[in-house]
Amino acid sequence: MLRPQRPTVPAGKAGTFALMATTLLASWIVGGMFMSLGPSVAKGLVSGNPYLVGGLTVAVLAGFGGLTQLALSGWTARRAVRIGAPLMIVGLTGVAVSTLGHSAAAFFIGSAVLGIGWGLMFMGGFRMLTGLASPEHRAGTSSLIYVVAYLSAGVPSVALGFLSTTFGLTAATVAFAATAACFATIAGLSTLVRR
Repeated sequence: MLRPQRPTVPAGKAGTFALMATTLLASWIVGGMFMSLGPSVAKGLVSGNPYLVGGLTVAVLAGFGGLTQLALSGWTARRAVRIGAPLMIVGLTGVAVSTLGHSAAAFFIGSAVLGIGWGLMFMGGFRMLTGLASPEHRAGTSSLIYVVAYLSAGVPSVALGFLSTTFGLTAATVAFAATAACFATIAGLSTLVRR
């Protein structure tokens, strides 16, 4: 019989869950930032219709992420995270450098690379985390995964909004890229931990 389950960490796996949850932190921070501040960053680099530029920003990240998940859905979770983490770091570096150098081309190329890494990181991270739970506890673990994910998108987006109004959009973007790159690095290393 199906019944609601509370968000739970798989028994005896709290440390492993916390370490592997960095895959969600890395990917959902990126998603949250691109959905909130990404269009503003792009509008500062590209002249033209601000709605088109903003939409293109989100479409590049989400499009490359989604297509990557479709194309590479047969990959193991660990492989997806091991490849996704460095791609995210390269993409984040491209986005940060583009804002410092005011380069629209670097921004969109960085966003495309970031989108590929983002798609792999979320796909692999979700699989790794749900794989920690036994089938009868998987719903509770999936619930916790989404609690972590939504907090990872929402809280940093609010913080980035504060940073951008206090220190400027460029500083906020660089801070975002550095933070997400740290989580991506830890996430990549989390694949070395035995379940």
